[in-house]
Amino acid sequence: MKKNTFPLIASCIGLLLALVLARSVGGDGDSEPLLPRLTLLFMSEFGFVVTAAGAWVSGRSWLSQRSQLSLLLISAGCLGLALAFLYIGIALWSGLAS
Repeated sequence: MKKNTFPLIASCIGLLLALVLARSVGGDGDSEPLLPRLTLLFMSEFGFVVTAAGAWVSGRSWLSQRSQLSLLLISAGCLGLALAFLYIGIALWSGLAS
């Protein structure tokens, strides 16, 4: 059995980036973010790409080995993080454009 650790690493990187983005952006819309907006956009784009790739790799592995529920859970987690990064990136971009 080949052990593929990329999806687990992708989910850990995604969680770390999500925490940094949540801390940097802040809760209220009136205050300025702690980091520059371009940096936040780059972080959200990088997080999206990494977690989407992790979801893809984990999903393909789960399709070949349906007995491992952990692959399905990691794939779902990476997909959820990818959608969150997509939403954050669009929200940052629309705030930047207006």
